[in-house]
Amino acid sequence: MWYFPIIPRLKRLFQAKSIAQDLLWHATSSKKPGVLCHPSDSPAWQAIDNQFPEIADDPRNLRLGISTDGVDVNRGNRNHSVWLVLAVIYNLPTWLCMKRRFIMLLVLISGTPGNDIDVFLDPLIDDLQLLFEEGVETYDAYAQEKFILRAVVLWTINDYPALGTLCGCPYSGFHGCVVCRKETQCCRLPFSSKQSYAGHRRYLPYNHPFRKQTKAFNGKQEWGTTANPMTGEEIFNEVKYVKNIWGKGFKDKVSGILENSTGRGGKTTKRKRNTSKEGDSSNSGHKELTYWKKFNIWYRRLRYWRYNCVQHCIDFMHIEKNVAGSIVRTLLNVPGKTKDGLNARLDLAHFGLKQELQVKTQGNKTILPAACYTLTKDEKDKFCETLYNLRVPQGYCSNFSSLVNRKDRKLVGLKSHDYHMLMQQFLPIAIRSIMPEPTRYAIIRFCFFFQINM
Repeated sequence: MWYFPIIPRLKRLFQAKSIAQDLLWHATSSKKPGVLCHPSDSPAWQAIDNQFPEIADDPRNLRLGISTDGVDVNRGNRNHSVWLVLAVIYNLPTWLCMKRRFIMLLVLISGTPGNDIDVFLDPLIDDLQLLFEEGVETYDAYAQEKFILRAVVLWTINDYPALGTLCGCPYSGFHGCVVCRKETQCCRLPFSSKQSYAGHRRYLPYNHPFRKQTKAFNGKQEWGTTANPMTGEEIFNEVKYVKNIWGKGFKDKVSGILENSTGRGGKTTKRKRNTSKEGDSSNSGHKELTYWKKFNIWYRRLRYWRYNCVQHCIDFMHIEKNVAGSIVRTLLNVPGKTKDGLNARLDLAHFGLKQELQVKTQGNKTILPAACYTLTKDEKDKFCETLYNLRVPQGYCSNFSSLVNRKDRKLVGLKSHDYHMLMQQFLPIAIRSIMPEPTRYAIIRFCFFFQINM
């Protein structure tokens, strides 16, 4: 692991007069009431200011965002993957805070840390704790004076698995929703060997017509209500009873590295649970295993973390890439990549859904009936030809003519930004002359949803 200290780099920002002035932009720029133009307009920023006036008093105090994810530097070999921890500074103007020169690499971890990522984050959290509790003396070249610099982390930004790793909660399986937690509506697909989360209609208004429909969904009406997201205080009151066990070889050994805490939960073994039930009075009221895997380092070490409105955010680009890839591969029926294969049709038969799409057998042949989104060879050729002939300004996106394989009728080598442009700009154009009109309109409206929420 390599840690690159954050404090000297933050102090160095204020030694450049122009950058020190830009760090005050959030407080000196004109704002429109009720319009979210900058993170300083968000409720998360205001909540920290209201809870800790010493942070709000000086506009030079920094608000940070932390992001982490794994990078496979040797494709196909997990032993050669590395995890990066990056920081962005939200005090800067919107056109600067995401520039490469203001994004700081803080931690470089060799391999996949998994649940033990808190051990690798420890030196970073030490510096963040010092920046909040005591502050560090810094010279401001713009004001030409010394001041005490403080900083807080507003949230982390990750993909969904990294979010579960950082906050210490399940991100897959039957309790895979970090909002619904134990109330997650999940069913196992026996032929596809994966979980399906089918409780999305609970988020619709109570009188929405989709709640009454059965044939178009899972064969049942939906009248359930959604779970309320837990506040930071509620989460802290649960995770503080979790006993942390670090390392992969000490899960069931007393010699493991244990964090002292009251109560049980997470990875506590059965033998320890029985002991605590019999004689440990401090565990009263916590007789069941907690939903959380660990007492994560953010709650343990950062006093302000429980007051953040949103502790962990999901990277929207990751979701957009996965959704766009699934839609395109299903439309083009890419072997091994489509979501509408034999196993998916067998799962429909298992649950008694979509009788017209279930597998049919004629002699030794297995036939999958065409769905409304199934494209003919001519339609696939039109789809690929449209993307192949796209012409855009230089730097707008990748050259799609190099990403379209017209012979095999599929897209290859797309990056995250390519999927972003495909979902928001090019997919509605490529399908405008193919497929039935209701199906085409549904996909186009779905693309507009991503465009509006970016």
